[in-house]
Amino acid sequence: MTRIFTILAALSVIALLTNLALGLRTGDMAEETRQMREVAGEYRRASRSLLSDDQRKESARRTFEQAREEFQPKLGRLTTHIWVGIVAALLTLLVNAVAITYFLGTARWCREVVETYDLDRELAHASLLNKRRAFFLAFLSMSAILAIVVFGALADPVRSYRSDLETVVRWRTVHFFVAVLGSGWIILSYFWQIQRIAGNSKIIRTIMDQVETRAAQTIAGDAS
Repeated sequence: MTRIFTILAALSVIALLTNLALGLRTGDMAEETRQMREVAGEYRRASRSLLSDDQRKESARRTFEQAREEFQPKLGRLTTHIWVGIVAALLTLLVNAVAITYFLGTARWCREVVETYDLDRELAHASLLNKRRAFFLAFLSMSAILAIVVFGALADPVRSYRSDLETVVRWRTVHFFVAVLGSGWIILSYFWQIQRIAGNSKIIRTIMDQVETRAAQTIAGDAS
């Protein structure tokens, strides 16, 4: 399980760091978005106005086409950032859900086997502690990735219907710091969760060894 979780966590970390780099490459699009909206609005007004002559309409159309050509590459980078962010978020939720599911099953198994074979109760207690700590780490990691996604949506100037984009710029700053701190926490959380899973695997092996020893002693006693 340790190896499987490590591979999944590595994929999640790669997606998080890749998307962080994509977000930095996207830059601040608030000003470009504002200018694009102004050009598009001018083009619509010129096209619909009965007072506009053909020269004004053609000039507005050319200005709009030029602005759109310059804006499309930036919009493409932002769209890529959003989709990679969705993949990173889903991977992060999946990895932490795997950890929670693992400890739900193994902690209960340890308790039941220890009680059934009357083994050292500290083994079940240690497994329960690993479960509680892993739950805490996984819950905070899930909360962190959701916070990154929410603030990212608030910081998106293209899909914001606000005429004043200053608020979006402020959300972008918040999104940046939340993304950096949240990604750092998630990576650190994976490291600690791997340690918990490895420790729990040792507990399971110890329990299995004690069960086999107890079974061998029972067989030897019956034979004698």
